[in-house]
Amino acid sequence: MAFIMGMDFGNWFSYLCYVNDDQAFGGRLGSKPKDLLPNNRPNDNGYPSIFFYSKSAADKCTDPNRRPPWYGYEALRRKATPASHRVRGLKRKMGQPLQLDDWDGDVDKAITLLIQYLVREGNKVLQTEEMTTTNQLSLAYPATFNTAQVLHLKDLAQAATLEDGRHVQVVGMIAEPAAGALDYLAEHGHTDHDYTVLTYDLGGGTFDLAVVTAYPQGKTSASGGTYYYDVEKTGGLATVGGCDFDREMADLLRRKAPQNVRFDEEKLMVDAENAKIDLTDGTETEVSIIATDSRAVELTVTRDEFERAAAPLMRQTIEETRRVLAEYATTGKPAPEFIVLTGGASQMPMVRRELEENFPQFRGKVACYRPNRAIAYGAARYGTPVSDFVQMRVRYDLGIRLYHRNTDDLFVDVMIPAGSPLPFTSENNISETRAEDQMQSFFVVMEGRFDNPDPEEIDTDFRRIVSVSLDFGRKVPKGTECASRLIVDKNGLLTIEAREADDSAGSKPVSVSCQLENLSN
Repeated sequence: MAFIMGMDFGNWFSYLCYVNDDQAFGGRLGSKPKDLLPNNRPNDNGYPSIFFYSKSAADKCTDPNRRPPWYGYEALRRKATPASHRVRGLKRKMGQPLQLDDWDGDVDKAITLLIQYLVREGNKVLQTEEMTTTNQLSLAYPATFNTAQVLHLKDLAQAATLEDGRHVQVVGMIAEPAAGALDYLAEHGHTDHDYTVLTYDLGGGTFDLAVVTAYPQGKTSASGGTYYYDVEKTGGLATVGGCDFDREMADLLRRKAPQNVRFDEEKLMVDAENAKIDLTDGTETEVSIIATDSRAVELTVTRDEFERAAAPLMRQTIEETRRVLAEYATTGKPAPEFIVLTGGASQMPMVRRELEENFPQFRGKVACYRPNRAIAYGAARYGTPVSDFVQMRVRYDLGIRLYHRNTDDLFVDVMIPAGSPLPFTSENNISETRAEDQMQSFFVVMEGRFDNPDPEEIDTDFRRIVSVSLDFGRKVPKGTECASRLIVDKNGLLTIEAREADDSAGSKPVSVSCQLENLSN
């Protein structure tokens, strides 16, 4: 019996669960995911997404098997000092250096080690419950990630190993808000009509959106199969998350404190987060903060004060929601019936209030759903063998970089428009060589950086993904025609294929493939 581990790898907390393939049935992903969280720990917040290392802590550790780096709960031990060496928000820092005393590594290495810790801890629970372990992982990622970032995250995860030496195998990747919607629809979308929801996912480090439709009767895909879920649209903000609301609370506390008081920043952020959580149910909260000189500073913060301070952040999420809904409306498809809130920070009372005030069509139709678990559960569902029942779509325009005829001006010929259902094969594009006695032609695949990019603005509106070189095997005259096309299969594998248009020349087509993960899913 095969088990798939679903993971919501969060900036602040991470969640693990599993679904076995015998539980998934009927294409509706109706299985019941089970948590992979330790019974002796507080489970509401999952595993802390913390990486810790300090030379002093390593020098004091007499057990070589327990020397730092430490992760998760271990990184919160009293011995994990200084606290400033506890690193959170790793996804937001992917690809950056990491300076922690003499530790030889960067943020990417820390991500791999943290994912390795999470998978191993999850397998300890799975071993107890099911008498087995798994190296198969279905991983959620921020909807704001581009293709390169998603591929990089996948590579970092697959560099992790189990204790028996097996490498982690990523069998599925799905955008975080789409995973939340998938979990919601699997549990609550049991109707006899098509059902569309918008997921508003305000997590610890990012804000993500997705429009997902459930088809109870099924739809026929381009490949002839049947799918029951269609991820229509995704969006979000890479630099807005619950941690940014915590910082607004911390700034508010500083302003309310006497001017001569200094606080330990790590402890202040913990107090700020707790105060934010307290205001979820209460209209004011008492905050006791220990200053650096050991004085106790007593402060009172009201919900109104916090909401005024955090209003600019809240406004950014509303405007991004407005943009995604407007873009989706151009498709002419039925509007979402509900807004599903997920992510821990979405529980703030102002989230629902602001959504209903700014989008009156959703008054009474904004529901907070499994804010801490829906993404991991949806990832686990997506990773099961019935994942073919989810319609995948290309998120951004894909094309080939070409020259305008008889000029040195470059543009992108968009061959697979954003929103195209997978699988998709473009028409052949015919281009010509630009020089006499040319022996090669170079074809570069470009991806839009955002919605509706300008094909003439290559440097600002597009990013390079992959390229292929067509070798003619001889010198060819100027104007020799070449045919190129793009192919994306149902799993997001992108192939660029190029050949000499004149088959009589005996030229063989050449192709290069890469995993295109930046999909509307």
